[in-house]
Amino acid sequence: MVDNHVINDISNYAEPGPDSLEGVSRERFTQSESNLLLLQWACQYFYDGAELRKKWKRAQDFVMGRQLEELIEWNGRKITIRQYMEAKGMPILEYDVIGDKLLSLVGLVRQQRSTATCSAVDPNEEDYISFFNEYLRQNDNSNDRQELDARMFYAFCVFAFVGMKTYYGRRDGKNGIFDYSVDIFKLALPPFFKYDLSDVEFIAEAHDLTWREIIATFTNGSKEEVNKLSEIYLQTQHHFAPEQTYHPTGEAQYAGIDDFTHSSVVGKYRVLEIWTKETRPAIWVHDWESGDCGYASPDQRAFYEEKKRKIEESNIMKDENGLPVLDENGEPIYYVDPSELKTIEIKDEAETYWFRRYLTPNGYLLDARESPYYVLRDGFRTSIHPYTFEAYPCLNGEIRSFSMRAENNQRTLNHYMMMINFIVANGAKGTMIVDENALSKKQSIDEMQVNYTKTDGFILWNSKNGGKPPQTLVNKSIPAGVDFMVNFAKTMASEGTGVQGALQGQHRNTSGKQYQLERESSSTTIQDFVESFNNFKVRVAKKKLYLIQEFCTDADSVKLTGDEFEIHFNSETMRDMDLDVAIDLDAYSPIVRATNNDMAWNFMTSGKMDPYTMLTVGQFPGTSRMRKYFKEQLEKLQAMQAQQQANGEMPTAGVEQQQTGTPAAHLKDVNDGANDLAALPSAAM
Repeated sequence: MVDNHVINDISNYAEPGPDSLEGVSRERFTQSESNLLLLQWACQYFYDGAELRKKWKRAQDFVMGRQLEELIEWNGRKITIRQYMEAKGMPILEYDVIGDKLLSLVGLVRQQRSTATCSAVDPNEEDYISFFNEYLRQNDNSNDRQELDARMFYAFCVFAFVGMKTYYGRRDGKNGIFDYSVDIFKLALPPFFKYDLSDVEFIAEAHDLTWREIIATFTNGSKEEVNKLSEIYLQTQHHFAPEQTYHPTGEAQYAGIDDFTHSSVVGKYRVLEIWTKETRPAIWVHDWESGDCGYASPDQRAFYEEKKRKIEESNIMKDENGLPVLDENGEPIYYVDPSELKTIEIKDEAETYWFRRYLTPNGYLLDARESPYYVLRDGFRTSIHPYTFEAYPCLNGEIRSFSMRAENNQRTLNHYMMMINFIVANGAKGTMIVDENALSKKQSIDEMQVNYTKTDGFILWNSKNGGKPPQTLVNKSIPAGVDFMVNFAKTMASEGTGVQGALQGQHRNTSGKQYQLERESSSTTIQDFVESFNNFKVRVAKKKLYLIQEFCTDADSVKLTGDEFEIHFNSETMRDMDLDVAIDLDAYSPIVRATNNDMAWNFMTSGKMDPYTMLTVGQFPGTSRMRKYFKEQLEKLQAMQAQQQANGEMPTAGVEQQQTGTPAAHLKDVNDGANDLAALPSAAM
């Protein structure tokens, strides 16, 4: 038989057929050739990213104030810049420019307090949007997304690459949809050329778990499975200690770490999560009449062929007895020409889908299954993975962050500051003149030079041969141009990063208009960087909405506003809704809070809202007692009104007044100009 398998020239790997998992073992706690091959690919991709991780590590060092830890060559050996300066007797402190500007940039983004909101593509489905927006907001609060997004934006500024994993699982004994930031130092990815990494078909992430976490996640709790897992992990232990964890906890913890299969943390074990895009035979179904299309299992071919046959049969004219009406040639008469009839198209194709595996470092399978996440539209499913990535600017696959742009400016400024230290040090002691007859055999010229520059250093001289004592020529001024170079470096640091002093709150005795122009200029310069991260947040929100539509049931509900306003999930209508997502101000932002409070206050003063509803809809701190009082009064008045109506009496004026929301005198005088801006609650903020 002819062998039609395509062989990859690089890895000598035989490409699979249309069913890429045909014959692949899925038995847990076993080792197979396919799993070992995946492990080999993951390690290769991880090692291919070594230079990128060095780039990330260097950017992190600059941001964390370790700018003088770069290695230089001096006298045939490599030492850090700090060690070189200390050897010259001049300890130096970092002049951190990147860190200050990065804090200003992160502060600007946090001040906006934006979040993702959705709207319905179909206007007829707009009534369901409140559920998704409120569910999304509550889920973001439970995941502490405001703080998580701020930390991720900080990392985005440093690394220009971030990842978020949105998954449905169990945490703290509760099922739900959760987010966590992906550790990019533990990722193994093939080469990518799209900013969202949509062109990769292999994603490997390393997890460091305690033994208890491994048992709880990958066993059924039986002693038999735990012992079997123990035997597997005993094989992963090695007799030598890798060069890891030699830095203090909390400082440069990833220095020297370049191992994908072993944990660098004492007491934890490595588990590898690998996602691959696979193929399988499928049928492509396109209903031309409804416009629905998607992949279906070959087992459903008979169902769609029967549906197609019924459509074609309904196109034939029939008499009152249900028999086809024939023309003069004995052929059936059709309502629509069969060649123009919109029917169902069925084609054999290969469908792609995502598959997830958990492996031990030695290739044993802990768990394997098709991706549990999908997008449901028009009755057809599309497989997705839980990751969302953002690479900036991803020019031909290359990334460059905000801090990477500023590294050379920071190095230039450090160079000028060190140059000033040398000038000041030499100017303080001056140039030493030594008589050759005064040289001592107990101290070489190099030793004299080193001791002369050191604090409290001393030199030896010999007077036996008539040598004169060493003398110094003192320079009492700093050479011209040094001040210009330092100021030029500071200016370049501002212009190079786009974060000028005005954005950091610095006022350089300029006009207010110039200050505002500088602030707006800084915001415009970094706008593309900020918008790229906002796009990342939108895509994370879309993935979360897909999971909400997939895992929510009719029993799920959210409470929107007040005590009685509640909406439930409708699986029949909301499961496959198309949703648009955009970035908007968060409901808890000061601007939105003040606007809502003003609106509620105006409604109450105009008689369109009662005080209890006003306090409930608005967000007025410290009003819980007032809210409780008005609720009790409202319930009493409503009960009195119901009793009066039951007795056939007209409701009292007090009830009508309370329902229309006319405020009490002790809250606000109705004649004191309630519509004035100064009377609004936000005016005191």
